[in-house]
Amino acid sequence: MSDGSMTDGLNSNFAAWLAATARHVDGAETRRFGTVAATSVGVPMPLFNQAFVFGDPVIADVEAAAAWLRERGAPFWVTTPGHLAGGVAAHAGRLGLNPDVDTMPGMVLRSLDRLEPEVPADLELVAATRPDQLDIVAAATADGFGAPIEFARHMAPASMLDDDSLHWFVGSIDGEPAACGQLVMTDDTAGVYSIAVIERFRRRGVGAAMTRAVLLAGRERGATHGVLQSSAMGRSVYAAMGFETFTEYALHVGGP
Repeated sequence: MSDGSMTDGLNSNFAAWLAATARHVDGAETRRFGTVAATSVGVPMPLFNQAFVFGDPVIADVEAAAAWLRERGAPFWVTTPGHLAGGVAAHAGRLGLNPDVDTMPGMVLRSLDRLEPEVPADLELVAATRPDQLDIVAAATADGFGAPIEFARHMAPASMLDDDSLHWFVGSIDGEPAACGQLVMTDDTAGVYSIAVIERFRRRGVGAAMTRAVLLAGRERGATHGVLQSSAMGRSVYAAMGFETFTEYALHVGGP
């Protein structure tokens, strides 16, 4: 598969993850404004309210998407691959947007063929199939991302368990919640999202084990490669697993 096709898969999976989340969270919505797909989950974190600009920016479309997100009342990003960022930046002032000082690495694992599980002996790692297992998702998300537990529960409703395009995985150590991760499938692309490890279980290989488990589940469902959006801190961890940085997403911040 060409680098261009993998980049397209990276971008489309990113937008699909947020749209899939919105299908299950009360009050969330996805809309299309010409060339721009926009999703607002409504929680006060820009990651969950985005306008995705994955082609040459049509500024009227970007403006319409930003106006809609602003009306929704939560901070948001206008997200573009790095090579397209200048087209948005040139109009940022008029659009009421400010460039984020950080970028978000978009990373690709070219092949899942040789991927093998590496699970610490004390870690029990399973696919979530029951609503009570989403309590582990909430606990890991709240601790791992510093989010209120009510927010974490809101973002993982039980209806997600019946969605064939996304799958939660949970990890426990000695019966205690330890980690979570999420797979989002689009065509032959396995997207890795929401990897979170409770603090006392970090630096033990739990996050890497969860990432591999998500990718292996994607391979079982026909995925040929994996994608994710990393934090700057996590880039070296994913690079050690074989992920390559394909783009640096530029983030322009807006708000109500």
